[in-house]
Amino acid sequence: MRRSCLFVLAAAAAFVVFTGSASAARFDPLFRIVGIRGECMVQPPGTTGFIPAIEDRAYHYGTKIKTGADSAAIVRFSNGNDCRVGDNARLAVIQDPKDKKLKTVKLHEGKLEIELEHDFRERKTDALHIETATAIIGAIGCKFTVSASILPKLTLNVVVVVCTEGTITVFGPNFEIPLMKEKDAISASGSFSGNFTRLKTRKGAYEINLADTEGNRKTVTMKDESAVKIWRTRSDVERTLVVAVAVVAEDGAILEAYAYTEEADESAMPDESLDRPPPEVIKDETVQQPPVEAAAIEPPVEVAAIEPPPAEVAAVEPPPAEAVVEPPLEVAAVEPPVEAAAVEPPPAEAVTEPEKTPEAPPAEAEREPERKVERQPGKTVSAEEVDAWPIVMATTITTTTTTTTTTTTLPPVTPVGRR
Repeated sequence: MRRSCLFVLAAAAAFVVFTGSASAARFDPLFRIVGIRGECMVQPPGTTGFIPAIEDRAYHYGTKIKTGADSAAIVRFSNGNDCRVGDNARLAVIQDPKDKKLKTVKLHEGKLEIELEHDFRERKTDALHIETATAIIGAIGCKFTVSASILPKLTLNVVVVVCTEGTITVFGPNFEIPLMKEKDAISASGSFSGNFTRLKTRKGAYEINLADTEGNRKTVTMKDESAVKIWRTRSDVERTLVVAVAVVAEDGAILEAYAYTEEADESAMPDESLDRPPPEVIKDETVQQPPVEAAAIEPPVEVAAIEPPPAEVAAVEPPPAEAVVEPPLEVAAVEPPVEAAAVEPPPAEAVTEPEKTPEAPPAEAEREPERKVERQPGKTVSAEEVDAWPIVMATTITTTTTTTTTTTTLPPVTPVGRR
């Protein structure tokens, strides 16, 4: 009888221990993906590409997840502890190798809705963090949402945290919000390099812990539309950061501003090279540069080889392209265009050239005495035969209103040296 009673007591104790341990094991060893709608892709740890997620399949921590447009899925840590993933989201679900109780959802972009059991914090069997580019949200219990957006043109990450039910904590470089309660909301914006963070109250009131000039904790009360701005820059001293803080009121007035220094590892230093111009701006600047092939084009060989026309022909309009290709030098002596020669001569008093015998032949004949010049279509004569011909001169008279071309015929003259 006594043995049977001892057996029953032992069985009851084992049941209590078993049920207690079962209830304490909040998160399952693997998480599952359920409620898939639309496109949901996963990349398990150790693989190189994304594959479609399978409904209610268990996945190891370290898996990356992304959803498409108008899509959604649920990351289920255990029954009653869910993380709803919205559309166009990119995230990874990991487990801290040093503390396996701590699970972290690293949200790069998109929206998450977290719903946990009411006594999540009291049991202390698991911890859940939502890590973003500007802040880390620690789950205390119940419901909250986290939205992360990337603004490439401004090189900013914008994170909005809303506590729907229960309490959460928010912290990051050089700040800590120990408690946000129901209906409190905050936006945390930060540069890509991590050298600037702005915390702005969207709704509610809560306290934020900062450091003062001596490195001691300083508490500031955040109200609607108030903000805290934090700048972090490298110091000339190795492993030292200069932190500047500005507390801004609801109307934009600066209530307090100060700065201090702190030691930091190289990994905590801001990388200002990340705040570079967006890819589309760089592309536009490249397009504006002249194309290389256009700059390297050389002028056609036949055009470059043509000798410049004589001075008296330089003022005449250039002939068509097909005429320029013809190589004979006689082109330089071509008579003026027909329409110019057909202009009526001006009155006699407008002629200014006196009728006298020039003392020397034209400069052209003096430079090239043996050149053959075409004077009439189809007939070529030598320079000696030209002496007996009348000389045709083109005189241009320009007035304030019109320009007239006059053709004057002079009688034959006796060249110099001939009698």
